[in-house]
Amino acid sequence: MVARPVKPLEQEKNIEKMNEKVANFIKQEKERLDASQKQVESLKKQERDKHLISLGLIGKSETRIERRYLPTQIDSAKFDSETNRYYLEIEQKEVSALEVTDEEYEEICKYSPPIVADIPKEEILKTKTAAEQTLNTIANIVLVCGIICAFVCLMVFGAEESFGIGLIISIGILITTLPIWATLRIICEIAMNVRNINNNTK
Repeated sequence: MVARPVKPLEQEKNIEKMNEKVANFIKQEKERLDASQKQVESLKKQERDKHLISLGLIGKSETRIERRYLPTQIDSAKFDSETNRYYLEIEQKEVSALEVTDEEYEEICKYSPPIVADIPKEEILKTKTAAEQTLNTIANIVLVCGIICAFVCLMVFGAEESFGIGLIISIGILITTLPIWATLRIICEIAMNVRNINNNTK
């Protein structure tokens, strides 16, 4: 069978369609990267502002009044006729960090670096890694499946008046399942102990 030759006009249309898809893909990826970059910059600015405020480098401070509605009436409460509820007016003071340049902030960090909250070493050691969690899950699945299979075999052969055969098969399944479960758990414990030893020797 001879393939039908593609006309130049059809080739141009295919190229245009392909280029349009590529252009849309590139546009979407650029938008995604830009949004991700803006989010990272916003988080960095928040951390920077917190650091500057903690050092007392405060720019503007504003006080706004916030209404806090109450379930019952008290002496100092005011009444809102629109909602028929009592409320208190609470002053909320908001401060903003002093505007500094990147060079000035670098100089500030040389003398007063931001404090990074360290995760306690004990918490890190207690937390299982993904591999350890997977191994532990597989061990539990093996144990549960072995118990279920042993129980099913016991019930099936018991109904057929072959209780002895069913009992032997069930015991065989359990004898096979328990060592596998124990081995996987031991490997998981060994991995955790090795990780703990490595962290303690550092």
